[in-house]
Amino acid sequence: MRKPVLLGGLLSALFAPVAFAQTPTTPPATPTTTTVNTPTVTEVPRVDADIVVDGKLDDAAWTRAATVDIAFETSPGDNLPASVKTTAYVAYTEDALLLGLRAEDPDPAKIRAFLRDRDALYDDDFLGVMLDTFDDGRRSYEFFVNPLGVQADLIREEATGNEDDSWDGLWTSAARITEAGYEVEMRIPFATLRFKDTDGTRRFAASFLRIRPREFRYQYFSNRIERGFVTYSDDAKVEMLGVPRLVISRCGAVSAKVAALMAAGALERSRADIAASVTGFAGPAGPGDEIGLVFVSVAARWTGL
Repeated sequence: MRKPVLLGGLLSALFAPVAFAQTPTTPPATPTTTTVNTPTVTEVPRVDADIVVDGKLDDAAWTRAATVDIAFETSPGDNLPASVKTTAYVAYTEDALLLGLRAEDPDPAKIRAFLRDRDALYDDDFLGVMLDTFDDGRRSYEFFVNPLGVQADLIREEATGNEDDSWDGLWTSAARITEAGYEVEMRIPFATLRFKDTDGTRRFAASFLRIRPREFRYQYFSNRIERGFVTYSDDAKVEMLGVPRLVISRCGAVSAKVAALMAAGALERSRADIAASVTGFAGPAGPGDEIGLVFVSVAARWTGL
């Protein structure tokens, strides 16, 4: 018998929790602040009847599916409310994950879609999901579909951000343009995915994505995407991360103290759960500078980390 599955998110810049699950995971310790970006966990229902993959969200399964809003504009805006409505529907059967997506558009005539080769849809409108089936933040499967049903699938390494489109999974999809926008259906067999074998509920991390190229290439996610801070200069460390100028003057920009304050400042000024900082000498060297000297610091919201 297929075990229950939770579709959830990660404590990382990319993913937010959704789960085929029964109970949320408890944080490892009491938060040190009340501004933690707590992941949501959504229970995904099992349905008995399968879907007809035709791009029409009219199957009985979709009336029982869990819903996730793709609610944040992450580019060019910085986690702004999305200007268009996009909804993902998630369910599963004995042997497959079912995904439906509805993208509303104020002017469907401007939807960009072409019949292309597989993995060549990135100039088009498209919808999709990134699935971390081990929920460990290491790698994810990516499944995307444009409004004419063209597929793209990749494997993303989270440590490097590299995406490999040489992987071609076995899954089916369809899409259609409507008077209100466009709709996509996907059926992804569990046999296509790798995940932990467990006697209990399976938890996947997921992030849903919509790309909408218009006057800008709008990017929408189902979760907020945190940014990094590039602070080469002393002024940037002071203004962007709140590092006291007196500490930089006394200890030097390349020092353990400044690295610790940079990490703490990044954590305070973001919704991240963990922040890391690096400061060092890469060259050219000034008087007394030691090329290769690097200080790294990590700050976390939970005292148990």
